[in-house]
Amino acid sequence: MSELNKFDPTRFVVSEDADIGAIGVERRLTIAVRKPNKQEYFRAHPKLQMTVPLLEIKEERQSYILTPDIANGLPGDYAIRTLSLCVSRQGNLFLWPLPVLAQDGRAPLAWHESAIAAHKQAIDSWTRMAANMSAGEYDIYRASLDLTPNWRGLNEDMGFILETAFGEQCVIDSPNHPVVRMLQGRA
Repeated sequence: MSELNKFDPTRFVVSEDADIGAIGVERRLTIAVRKPNKQEYFRAHPKLQMTVPLLEIKEERQSYILTPDIANGLPGDYAIRTLSLCVSRQGNLFLWPLPVLAQDGRAPLAWHESAIAAHKQAIDSWTRMAANMSAGEYDIYRASLDLTPNWRGLNEDMGFILETAFGEQCVIDSPNHPVVRMLQGRA
């Protein structure tokens, strides 16, 4: 009588047509608000982007999206940013807060111009950018391998994307929001 080999590889093989969802594991959708990491290749979605007032609290490493009327009451505390949906090669989604070009079509800093150039390239190809401190801008790289980005079944609902990325506590739409109160010295 042969004994069952506990480590027989055939016991663990999942067929290619298996319904992985039936196993009962589903990855929770998360969308970070951040710029690309210097070692990751990413793609930018060609359509899913919007320009908003964005407040970044560096000490907390937290970003807040503001309604325009709240932004008007916080001069100097926020920046206008274009939130662009991106995906890393590992399938991680993130909203990249890009600087906005000035009226003359130029960015105020070489860092901003090179970031915008990297974003433009990332719409069509896998891109990586790394800070070049001596040049004062990002070095931009294009991957030689071109794979289709996995947008994880997202439809083009920017409201859903914003809700997933920011959550209710990171939307500032009231002068009584704790962050507004803190910035105005009322908390």
